[in-house]
Amino acid sequence: ILVHSANDAAFTLANAYGYDTFIGKMNEKAAELGMKNSHFKNSIGIDDPEQLTSPYDLALAGRALLKDPYLAKFVSTKEIIIADVDYKYFHKLSNVNKLLGEIIGIGGLKTGYTELAGQNLVSFYKKNGNQYIIVVLKSLDRFEDTRSLTQWIDQYVTHISMPLN
Repeated sequence: ILVHSANDAAFTLANAYGYDTFIGKMNEKAAELGMKNSHFKNSIGIDDPEQLTSPYDLALAGRALLKDPYLAKFVSTKEIIIADVDYKYFHKLSNVNKLLGEIIGIGGLKTGYTELAGQNLVSFYKKNGNQYIIVVLKSLDRFEDTRSLTQWIDQYVTHISMPLN
């Protein structure tokens, strides 16, 4: 799900858990993370007039995911090979985020696209010991927009150490 944006896997997982229960748990977790402007109606992000989120809320979700070192590494994996339970069949899954490996310090979190929402990308960017979460929504080119934001960070963002009193 996190490497290949596999909506079919997310849908299957939700159904196996109990679809309505799964959606309820998604909304509970969103509330726990402080995502006050989010409400989920489906497990795969398809357009629904009652399904809402905001850039800030997506950044909160991204920040929570990055607290887990395993997940942080996993979402930045360019490709992964998976096998069936008998190790007879192998499949290579590639990450949709084409910026991985192109921009030093960029990491993936989630890509998405729907007709209503356009192209979306939530990523993180590490620079000079600082980490930034970048949220691009309703884009015509999510990768170019994210690239531009990393360049903006490089050029204009500075950190000043303040003396402690």
